[in-house]
Amino acid sequence: MRKLLAICLSASLIISCSKNNDAVELTTPTNQPQLKSVAEINSLIKSTIQAVGKFEWSTATDDVIWSALQQSDNIAAVGYKPASEGNIDSKMHTIDIAASEWKAAKQQVLQIIFEEESKVDKQLQKSTMEVWQEDILPVVDVTIKSIKTIERLRASNLVRYVEPMGYEPERVDGTPAANGFALSSSGCGSNTADNTLVNNVHYTTVAPNAKVGWNYGAHGIQSAWTKSTGSGVKVFIIDTGCEYDQENLGSAFNQGKHQMMAVDMVLAWQVHVLHLEVLMVILVV
Repeated sequence: MRKLLAICLSASLIISCSKNNDAVELTTPTNQPQLKSVAEINSLIKSTIQAVGKFEWSTATDDVIWSALQQSDNIAAVGYKPASEGNIDSKMHTIDIAASEWKAAKQQVLQIIFEEESKVDKQLQKSTMEVWQEDILPVVDVTIKSIKTIERLRASNLVRYVEPMGYEPERVDGTPAANGFALSSSGCGSNTADNTLVNNVHYTTVAPNAKVGWNYGAHGIQSAWTKSTGSGVKVFIIDTGCEYDQENLGSAFNQGKHQMMAVDMVLAWQVHVLHLEVLMVILVV
């Protein structure tokens, strides 16, 4: 009897352990590659630019794109198309993503993403996967945490590209850029005014207490002011290096001649063709 109980107890433990192992396999992502550091990713980008003059995520390996996603906000832009379409760059402006074939292609791509990402996030719902909705461009913006998702997407004839949206290369070694090439903060760093500029050297002061840069004269800008002040004219500024919450907009937007302007409206439009983020600011003089 004792022997029978021991056998039953052993069998029960084996079954229990098997169930627990199965549960872990269903909720823990497997076969994820070694995460590349920011320094490694930046080094790859820099060396590629030095070798061929540019860097495109389409030339990067799956693990590099996955690492860039993990090292940023995990949000990827996934360009899609119907399987019957080839390169659509030349006719992007003619595409109606509300057409049946484009809607079908989008849903198929979302299904691929859902199948892989739901293995990592059991609470994921397909209806809420998109971080924000695209109304014009054939792109879905989604959170990706599994490299399997990237592998399947890039292998699909429904997908044009998969790119990390939030990753921006940075200098990590603190040394000056080589060959005199300066890296810009893209307007997203500190915007503290430079108080070392000298009046009548770097600029002149004109009414109403506005600073006029030394280069204005070369372009005849002040002479143009006698012809038109620009009053009532709306100016669109397209700047790939601004953020909608940048501190020099709004009440702090007052350096130089800009102190006479007021920000009427800020429209943050993100255009994902070639992963270009465009901020459109409407200024009213």
